[in-house]
Amino acid sequence: MGLITNVLLAPIIGPLLPFILLAKLFLSLAFLPVFIFFSPILIPLWFAKVAFRTITCLLLLPFAPILIPLKVLRWIL
Repeated sequence: MGLITNVLLAPIIGPLLPFILLAKLFLSLAFLPVFIFFSPILIPLWFAKVAFRTITCLLLLPFAPILIPLKVLRWIL
């Protein structure tokens, strides 16, 4: 399904790709002042998220023999 969709959309998206990339660049530059303005809020939130994930991973480490096979099964099924 994915290959068929890519083959069908390639002639449409291909010529538009430079414009799509330029729009993404413009939007990223346009939102840079907003990011800088909110960075005192965003950066501590990012650090808190990273710390939470690290602590959660460390706390779940003893359950690895149970959780790892479950993740493998989720990938297979």
